[in-house]
Amino acid sequence: MTARLSTTRLKELISAWLDRPEVRAALRDVHVHDRESQERVDRAASWFGLPSGSSTDQVRERIWRLFKDGAQWKRIGKRRLKESFDDYFAPVAGRHEFVDDFCGGSDAGLIERLAATGSFGECWHRCFVPNNDLGDNFRLEVVTTPDDTAVVGWVVILD
Repeated sequence: MTARLSTTRLKELISAWLDRPEVRAALRDVHVHDRESQERVDRAASWFGLPSGSSTDQVRERIWRLFKDGAQWKRIGKRRLKESFDDYFAPVAGRHEFVDDFCGGSDAGLIERLAATGSFGECWHRCFVPNNDLGDNFRLEVVTTPDDTAVVGWVVILD
């Protein structure tokens, strides 16, 4: 029998999911933009423990390191999807797809099996938020199989 997914294991997976070039590129302009005034860069730097006078690139690097570290995300909820399954699985051209927002991923084979058995509502949903100043901007939602042994999909939502 396959072991159920623990929060610790999911945080390891979060680190792997978020440590990808396309996620880093998407995160580039969160909190700091090119040609930002030094005052705004200093304000963002202070939020993430960097000294005044830090460069935009230094702030971006710090944000990236915090964002991609699964240990920096805390779980704030776990529940069955029940009737809200259609918030995560959308019918598209005769099949179902997992929703996407800021970034995400899914297992198309698992989605097809769940659709065939009508089991979407029995899936587990977990919500994570960054345990730092990024917490006001993002949440990461993970949906697992009804037996809670495999990830069906995950999505980072930009609030």
